[in-house]
Formats: sequence, structure tokens, C-alpha cells
Amino acid sequence: MDPNDVISASHYGSCVVYMAPMVPKGGTPKFFKIFESGYDTSTKQWCTTKLIANKGKLDIKIPSKLLAGKYLMRTELIALHGARVEGQTQFFPNCVQLEVTGGGKSVPDGVTFPGYYKSTDPGILYKGGKNGQNYVIPGPAVEFAGK
Repeated sequence: MDPNDVISASHYGSCVVYMAPMVPKGGTPKFFKIFESGYDTSTKQWCTTKLIANKGKLDIKIPSKLLAGKYLMRTELIALHGARVEGQTQFFPNCVQLEVTGGGKSVPDGVTFPGYYKSTDPGILYKGGKNGQNYVIPGPAVEFAGK
């Protein structure tokens, strides 16, 4: 596998994962964040760099407190190589359907896409460069952090 099959190595940036309960046809899913990873100061690597090294595999945990049911999972790579200029950040979203089983009882409120991010949000417009200095991962807080 060519490492660039995952995402071009020049496209450094963050990885974000959202989930939303399935909605009837024509409805608008509301996504809550379950995972985020940006620049790791201990390894001096962006999430996308780690993802390339791991051949596209990203291990995340479905929160055990989540209510059983059918969901959409939205994975998102946010490429920052052009982010110094408003409107030049690149987004690579992907959605899959899945079913959650278990005894959880919670479904957090969510946000809608497209439209949640603004081109001037911190972490979308980013002038720090590859060193990750002062990078803020965009979007709402992670729900069920550590659960």
C-alpha cells in the first residue's frame, strides 16, 4: 500500500469522529463528537501522520454510555496545509452506518453538517504551520470523554 493512498503526506492535520442517531429519510442527523486527535506534542506528529503510518487504521472506542440503536458515524480528516488562507482548509469526511448494542442510556445533543464549521473558526483557519503550535481542534467537545 502506498502511504499516499490514505491521504497525501503533505496534508497534515487532525482526525475527528462524530456519531448521530439515524433519522427518517429527509431528516437532518445531529452529530456529537466521540473522538479527536490533532498535534501530539509528545511524538511531534499530527493525527494524519499517525494514520498514514498505520495504513489508514484509527482505533476509537464507541462510548459504553451510548443508547443502543442505529447510528451514522462521520470520520473526518482536516488537512491544514492551506489553512493559513481563509477557505483553503480541506475536509475529508466519510460516513458509515452502524448499530450500537449494549446497556447505555444516553444520546447527546449534536450539531449539523454541513454548516457547523465556519471558515474563520480556530482550527479551520490556522496560521501555526506543521509544528502544531497553538492548534485548537475545531468543533464541540468530545462527549463521554474517557468513557
